[in-house]
Amino acid sequence: MDRLHAAIASRNLVRFAYTREDGVSSERTIEPICLAFWGHAWTLGAYCRLRQGFRNFRLDRIDELEVTDGVFADDPSRGLDRFLESLGAGPKADPRGRPSTPTAR
Repeated sequence: MDRLHAAIASRNLVRFAYTREDGVSSERTIEPICLAFWGHAWTLGAYCRLRQGFRNFRLDRIDELEVTDGVFADDPSRGLDRFLESLGAGPKADPRGRPSTPTAR
């Protein structure tokens, strides 16, 4: 977990093998955003380059973790605020837990 914290702080790309709950495995390269504990498992919130979108990865399903020398750009469309909005949280979220829609001015 310390290596992931460091990768988040330095914006280093991370590669790993990931196994889904149904047993299907894939290789992923991600832009790490945050770590969170959800009920009973630690998860890594990230922008997944394979799926081209935000994903949560359970740490107990990650193998062959490699923090690369590659550094990703600080792109607000792939950052923490957007990640949280994609989950229905963050500064633009509806207090009832639903993503809000911008209003026209």
